Amino acid sequence: MPETLTSIDYLETNLKNLLDKVKLYKPDANLDLIAKACRFAASAHAGQFRASGEPYMLHPCKVAFILAEDLKLDEYSIAASLLHDVLEDTPVTYEEMLSLFGEEVVNLVDGVTKLTKISDTTAPHQKGLSKEERQAENLRKIFLAMAKDLRVIFIKLADRLHNMRTLSSLPENKQKSISMETIEIFAPMANRLGIWHIKNELEDLAFKYLEPGVYSTLMKEVDTRRAKSNKIFKEATELLNKELIKNDIKATIESRFKHYYGIYQKMNNKEKGLEEIYDFTALRVIVPTVSNCYGVLGIIHSIWVPLPDRIKDYIATPKANGYQSLHTTVFGPSGELMELQIRTWQMHRIDEFGIAAHWQYKEGWKDDRKFQKQITPFIQQLIDWQADLKDAKEFIQSLKMDFLNSQVFVFTPGGDLLDLPANSTPIDFAYRIHTEVGNKCVGAKVNSKIVPLNYKLQNGDIVEIITSNVSSGPSRDWMNICNTSSAKNKIRNWFKKEKREENILRGKEITDREIRKLRRIWRGFSKKDLFERVMKRYPAYNSEEEFLAAIGYGDIPVVQISKILREELDNIIGKIEEKKSDPTELSEKQERIDLSYDGENFIQVKDIKNLVIRVARCCNPLPGEDIIGYITQGRGVSVHRRICHNFKFFSRYKERLIEVNWSLKKQKNVYPVQLLINGWDRPGMLNDLTSLLKDELINSRSISAYTERMGEAVVKIVIDVKDIQQLNNLIKKIKNINGITQVKRIVQEKKS
Repeated sequence: MPETLTSIDYLETNLKNLLDKVKLYKPDANLDLIAKACRFAASAHAGQFRASGEPYMLHPCKVAFILAEDLKLDEYSIAASLLHDVLEDTPVTYEEMLSLFGEEVVNLVDGVTKLTKISDTTAPHQKGLSKEERQAENLRKIFLAMAKDLRVIFIKLADRLHNMRTLSSLPENKQKSISMETIEIFAPMANRLGIWHIKNELEDLAFKYLEPGVYSTLMKEVDTRRAKSNKIFKEATELLNKELIKNDIKATIESRFKHYYGIYQKMNNKEKGLEEIYDFTALRVIVPTVSNCYGVLGIIHSIWVPLPDRIKDYIATPKANGYQSLHTTVFGPSGELMELQIRTWQMHRIDEFGIAAHWQYKEGWKDDRKFQKQITPFIQQLIDWQADLKDAKEFIQSLKMDFLNSQVFVFTPGGDLLDLPANSTPIDFAYRIHTEVGNKCVGAKVNSKIVPLNYKLQNGDIVEIITSNVSSGPSRDWMNICNTSSAKNKIRNWFKKEKREENILRGKEITDREIRKLRRIWRGFSKKDLFERVMKRYPAYNSEEEFLAAIGYGDIPVVQISKILREELDNIIGKIEEKKSDPTELSEKQERIDLSYDGENFIQVKDIKNLVIRVARCCNPLPGEDIIGYITQGRGVSVHRRICHNFKFFSRYKERLIEVNWSLKKQKNVYPVQLLINGWDRPGMLNDLTSLLKDELINSRSISAYTERMGEAVVKIVIDVKDIQQLNNLIKKIKNINGITQVKRIVQEKKS
């Protein structure tokens, strides 16, 4: 970009073009305000450049053009877009801007300024935070800013759109990172606000950088198909126009092309090839009145045969973001499937501009009562929802699942429309209405029929929640039934407040159970020590009771406790191993049952003689199993199964690993193995087991048996076998004994 960009002539030319655009859709706009903002911003950004080498002022100008051309926003929004980086990137103060441009403009600028780029990891307030924490912090700011003035998010979307248009100047890793944020956060945000063309362009631009090969191939194929479709659409347009003129309906017919990422998603989601996607192009019919819309639908169906299940009435039932249209799919000329959309000019304007349409020719949405009724609950829902979720990771995941995911549209008995994430249940619906409605829910009706609480809500369902003042509150099972994070959080909060003592006991049972599982594998570690190690991972909880209660009501998932326990055990073992420089010592000392045997006579080390060879007690390999040798310090070669859990510690000392093999000489030796056998207790089971061992000529060194609650029999037996093949054959035969449910070989390995 030439230096002349910063010249007065260049700036004034761009400013004139911008003012002309604004004047076209808002003749009474305060153009002086826009001009003043443009010149002030140019002065403030003088000497600053973008990563592409272009003068920085180009960016605010382009953002302003997007708002004027694509969204047709008021002069205050345009002025704020020109100034949106001044507070953040120049020495100009808030007070100085306030005195020059007034409260409305400066509040918009301040709102955008506070929305620090999500990808900015260098900002002082962002240092030390995880990616999820940075994202959560900035997205909370977005929602709060939206609550004050939705125009802030329009400026932010225009800012992101221009950044995406100029992304090629950044390194590849930045391109992919920013593109991922765009497709996960900003494009869905534009979608929820009904700004379709910005949403589509953001998705296509992100798609281009995330999947460049796929994007390029798809673009060529789609463009080829579109060229072939032009003839069909021209023929269909001419025929439809004739019929509309006959019926005295004034209409504008235009083509609508599905964007590349939309086609890509449809191909992936429905596992279809491009040739199976028939609605990547469509005809759009725009008419003066609603009655015209239904009249046109009838005319279309008189010309072409419709697909009955593809007729959708979004006029009678608008989408939550305000979208209205009639959709139909017909067998068009030459039998080709063709989609048509029918709408009024007012509907078309809202489709083009979304929520932003309500600023056009108005002083703001607060003067539009119908729009205010629609959008205020939407914003309040955002604020309430994000305030409930404190954990950054949960917040980001919930945002993508609850707010930005595909939606299902349902009605209250009073006819109010609610949008919920797909796969929502009556429980999600109840908590969306009010927390107390959810807590007192005892049943639900959908379309006047009783349904189970795990029923998946469908578009158009009329949902009635049955409540009772004597309800004992939500069930813990609801956590597995509901789909929204909001409902899950409210259920957790109820248990947190109402069932503290019960939660503490439940938390203790859970931790005891998880510790018990691990201690069966790793003997010798104190239950108290393990519990304290887990609790240290959660410094936010000030007492043991508070920590246990959090586990009990589900704030800390059980899988997390199990994961941390395993990590802590690995850490303990790792430290012991490092201290000893021999990863086999720990497990050998822990084994209480003597399963040891000397491997020197029947295990060979390739090309090396006179080495002391011993079999590791942690896994007790048998002839025929895949083995590896580990050279210990002063104790010869320790032989392990390759699947031994200690193998991960050996990887630290790769130079001490050595290949070993079972001797080919016939051995008369037998080797001890411990088995754990589970089954349902019955008379004669133990006798059947001992008889089998006798028949197989297998010696049993020891055998113990007992019966647990619910009638489960547990047998532990130590036997002598020749090799792994004999052991596997025996296990297979034991499993065939009536009542036996499980047979396990016991070694000092972690359970998966």
